[in-house]
Amino acid sequence: MMFRIFIIIISLFFISESLFAQKFRHRKEKKVAAYSKKVQSVFPDPFEYDLKGWHFDPALTYEITRPFPKKISGDEGETTFKPRGKIRGYLGIGRYRIVEYWYLVNYVDYGLAYKWMAGRELYEGAGGSGENKFNDHHLTGNLNFNNIKDLQNGFLQNSLGLNVDYKFLGAGSSPFIAQLHYKIGYGYKPNDKWLIIPSLEFPLMSFYPGIPNPMLQYFSSRYLPVIFSVRLMRIKKKTEDCPPVGNPAMPSLQEMQDMMQQENQR
Repeated sequence: MMFRIFIIIISLFFISESLFAQKFRHRKEKKVAAYSKKVQSVFPDPFEYDLKGWHFDPALTYEITRPFPKKISGDEGETTFKPRGKIRGYLGIGRYRIVEYWYLVNYVDYGLAYKWMAGRELYEGAGGSGENKFNDHHLTGNLNFNNIKDLQNGFLQNSLGLNVDYKFLGAGSSPFIAQLHYKIGYGYKPNDKWLIIPSLEFPLMSFYPGIPNPMLQYFSSRYLPVIFSVRLMRIKKKTEDCPPVGNPAMPSLQEMQDMMQQENQR
């Protein structure tokens, strides 16, 4: 009798353990599936989409400067300078390439752009008062290395890049600017043809004309150029390499059998 009770208890124990394990495994699978679904990547899969394409970058520029006045003493007394930035336009076009095995880099892009930067500087002192202005028009080339971090319904993009600007119209001594810049953006895919990536870009350091200050000198003040862009990336799914069914260029099954028979008879 005791042996039967022992067998029943052992059986119930193993049954309960099995049910608990199944329930735990089911919950774990649901959590994994939910997490996978939650962070499903919207960035193009290299196996499904072409690795390269075009991108377009409409944007706005602005010159960030110090929020408080700057006072400089001279022979004629003290002069107060109040720098201000202005909103201007930017338009870029370029190419991108998705890379598969680069550490931390998901795609590389390069391009050309028209960049308009502007600002002003108010001054007031013993020698008089007035306003200095600058309006610079640049042709800029850029190269960017981009990292993608998947988020729910989108992705976070962190980019590090180089830009070289040629000033073809405007004030200032040097027509060239070379800088290292950083860009952060959020991307999403409205359909299977486009990615949209709003971004904020600002320089980290300058290589020319001044090293390493990323702020540009105009008159008696410095200005940090920032770019608010909306990147439009054209994406395209890969075409099938296999020929379609019924392709007249492919022999039929009967024709292949006849060819094999003729080959065997030789």
